[in-house]
Amino acid sequence: MEAEEEAVIGFWSAFGWLDGMTVFIALLSEYVVDTIE
Repeated sequence: MEAEEEAVIGFWSAFGWLDGMTVFIALLSEYVVDTIE
């Protein structure tokens, strides 16, 4: 059994996903607010 644990996705990959989803949600919420108004 290996003692080391390997990350499924790299740090930068996770950071990129987080950044992308944040931008996506920001744009989506802006669209929703515009639709409501």
